Amino acid sequence: MSNNSTDWHKDARWFNFLNPTTAFIERRWKEFTRRGYAYFFGDKIHFDYVNATIEWELKRFTMREEFESEKSVQFFRQSLNSYMVWMELMNSHINRGNCQRLTTVASMVDRYSISRNTVKRILKQAVEAGWATEFKPTKTCPKVHYEATEITMHEYSNRVKREATLFDDDFNKTSMAFQKLLEFELYIDDMWHLGN
Repeated sequence: MSNNSTDWHKDARWFNFLNPTTAFIERRWKEFTRRGYAYFFGDKIHFDYVNATIEWELKRFTMREEFESEKSVQFFRQSLNSYMVWMELMNSHINRGNCQRLTTVASMVDRYSISRNTVKRILKQAVEAGWATEFKPTKTCPKVHYEATEITMHEYSNRVKREATLFDDDFNKTSMAFQKLLEFELYIDDMWHLGN
């Protein structure tokens, strides 16, 4: 890679806007302009969204370090496996009675790359701690299944309410612009195929 700062990220489309003068005279820019100047502004939208998302993630981690004291949250966020079990348990609680949405050992093994023993261990610990409830098979749901308890739901809700404060207007506008950019790029791709 060249040490010249103008060559840095030359192949990263989303970085072009940082050096628009160079971007305008590059042959690759002329190829982009055949599809419209929106690609230039798209680079800035992409960068803004990446930057805002990184900042948001860092703020979330700082907030969790300082304020997160809920015992169930601390238990489930200790690993990726326990985190996925956590989300499924809460999903089952919300969709109670829907046998297609229940958390079972088999459903976790099938859906994610977690071993049966790991799922069983996490569920056993969660039940013993009072973070999950085990349900025996019934006529309508003929499988042993699990749900998050009310305290788990309440403590997760506390976390969600705290972190909702991080979604300010600037972040929301940046996110919406990025979603529109993705829609536009899909539209352009479709039109490009139609034109050939």
